[in-house]
Amino acid sequence: CIRLGGDTVGDSGNLWLEREPDKEEVLADIFRRDLSEFQELVFCGYGEPMMRLDDLVWIAAQVKRKAPNLPIRVNTNGQAELFYGPDAASRLQGVVDAVSISLNAPDAQQYDEMCHSVYGEQAFDALLRFAEKCKAYIPSVILSVVDVMDRADIEKCRKIAAEIGVTLDVEGLDSNAFFQRFFAIMYNSGQENTWDLGTNGWDSERGTSGGQAASYLKNSEAWGFS
Repeated sequence: CIRLGGDTVGDSGNLWLEREPDKEEVLADIFRRDLSEFQELVFCGYGEPMMRLDDLVWIAAQVKRKAPNLPIRVNTNGQAELFYGPDAASRLQGVVDAVSISLNAPDAQQYDEMCHSVYGEQAFDALLRFAEKCKAYIPSVILSVVDVMDRADIEKCRKIAAEIGVTLDVEGLDSNAFFQRFFAIMYNSGQENTWDLGTNGWDSERGTSGGQAASYLKNSEAWGFS
């Protein structure tokens, strides 16, 4: 995430390009690989991939012709209608299997404070409209948040997703990726695959992250593990 202020993500090395590759160069780089070895192709820019929507659609279509069984996903901020136009979602039909939209906040004010979109608070409503439109054209539509948010805000986001009729994905360490299995396995709770972030996630009312981690270790039952 460029909001971290660095040039890398994890151990990726510098992600900034000396120049923007054209669509043919991107496709050639994809086709250098054995696509049968991959589970999914994801358009996820160090920025916003939908800014080059025409190229994205062209590349995805070429990949679909060569590897029709390879799922294609787009990770986006969901603001394509603001910079591209009202038919942005429909352009993805038939070439994209999933779209993951960064929700980031439960309301327009918090979204603007976090994301600083050039479109201001209208960006939030725009991404929700985009998500709803995507349902008509794309099999899987996901809104995503990161689990550093308060539990109450996560639940608000869950309600937003339910009202639109899409999936909410809660990303981060305190999700299915880590704490669910770590603590469930530690306490042999049998809940490795059923742990609910909405019930057990970080909550500022319960104190600091460190304090909550200690609470997990000292009292598993209080956090939903038996």
